Amino acid sequence: MCEGKAWERQDYDTDASWLAFSEHYLTQQPPRSVNAAFRSYRGLEGDTNKQANGYFRRWSRAHGEDDQPIPGALNWEDRATAYDTYVSEQRAARREQASLAIEDDELTDYERELAEWRRRFDVLMTAPGTMDTFEVTALFKLRKEIADLGRRAVGLPDKVQRVQAEHTGANSGALTVRLVYENKPPGLGAIGDAEDDA
Repeated sequence: MCEGKAWERQDYDTDASWLAFSEHYLTQQPPRSVNAAFRSYRGLEGDTNKQANGYFRRWSRAHGEDDQPIPGALNWEDRATAYDTYVSEQRAARREQASLAIEDDELTDYERELAEWRRRFDVLMTAPGTMDTFEVTALFKLRKEIADLGRRAVGLPDKVQRVQAEHTGANSGALTVRLVYENKPPGLGAIGDAEDDA
């Protein structure tokens, strides 16, 4: 019977079969080869004609000395597949954790930048007669950067999803082009227009 993790040493593994599996078969990249494991085990890596012999094949198939299946035992391929699945799941979990940490950082940056933008905008709007054109220009540039940061923070693309072009004059050939974002991050309000004129 397979105890614990399939790729770990089992009760039915002998010292020799465990060494063959763990150091010569499992360490190969998929697709693994029993013959390559045998050659590695015997120190015959250069002899590609050498095939696994009887005892080695029995080990790989989870068969006993009588060449009958060991009840509940898994063959090497199934054990290695379980290992590959485990490694893949662990990598995916680490990538997801790293991705969530990055998204959290980006969302924090977005929230901080948005709060600063709103503060600067409010200051500008409280004294409309003294508007600084440089500040207005800076705020509009910052609006785009914040919108892109917000899109990234919630996993939306910060690139243009679609370009809309339409003829505006019957014979002039004039064209109006709009860059359209498919989505905008929540909470942008007036600063996150869905369309920007090009």
